[in-house]
Amino acid sequence: MLLPENYAENLKLHIPSNLNKLLADIINELLKRINVPQNEIEKITEIIYQRRYHDMFAWTRNYDVQETRRIAEEKGEKRGEKIGEKRGEKIGEKRGEKIGEEKGIKMVAKNLLQMGEDIVKVIKATGLSEEEVLELSTQ
Repeated sequence: MLLPENYAENLKLHIPSNLNKLLADIINELLKRINVPQNEIEKITEIIYQRRYHDMFAWTRNYDVQETRRIAEEKGEKRGEKIGEKRGEKIGEKRGEKIGEEKGIKMVAKNLLQMGEDIVKVIKATGLSEEEVLELSTQ
C-alpha cells in the first residue's frame, strides 16, 4: 500500500510529542519481536524521535520479512539435508558392516559344515543358532 505523497510531512506537523514517543516505543517493541538487530532498531527510533518519518518509511523498502524467511528456510533445508546425508551414511555404513559380518559368519559356518565339522562345533565357533546352522547344512 502506498501512502499519500505528503503523508510523512503531515505526520511530522500533526503528531503531538507524547504520541511520537508512543509511536517510537511501539515500533521499537515490534522490531525487537521480529528480531531486527539492535543497531537498526536504534536508527529507526532515532528517526522517529527526530520526526523524520519519510526516512522511516524509506528504511522499510529494504526490509523484506518474507524474503528473509524464505532464505532462512532454504538455508535450513540445505543444512538439514547435509546433516541427514551424513547420518544416513553412518547408519548405512553400520548396516552394511553388520550385513557383511553376518554373511561372513554364515560363509564360515557353511565351509565348516562342508569340511565335515559337526553342528555343535559350528554353533560354538560362529555364535549362530542351531536353526541357522541346520538351514545352512541343507543348502
